[in-house]
Amino acid sequence: MNKMPDLPWVEVEPLPHVNGDLLPVLESVDSLQRAWQEVVKANDPAFQEARRRSLRRHAIETGIIEVPPAGRTA
Repeated sequence: MNKMPDLPWVEVEPLPHVNGDLLPVLESVDSLQRAWQEVVKANDPAFQEARRRSLRRHAIETGIIEVPPAGRTA
């Protein structure tokens, strides 16, 4: 078993202040994220069903779930 080498500690510098042109874009993303979180927290049955279908479709498209060809059952 290979042992990982110990690396020396390096201080992390804080990020620079956000560019003025970028700030409104980031604020709009924050507002969209807050709106999305409110929708998810609502726990609406229709939303939950749509989410389940979306996740299943994604799983099928990526090959996580295999669907038998038409006319055949698993």
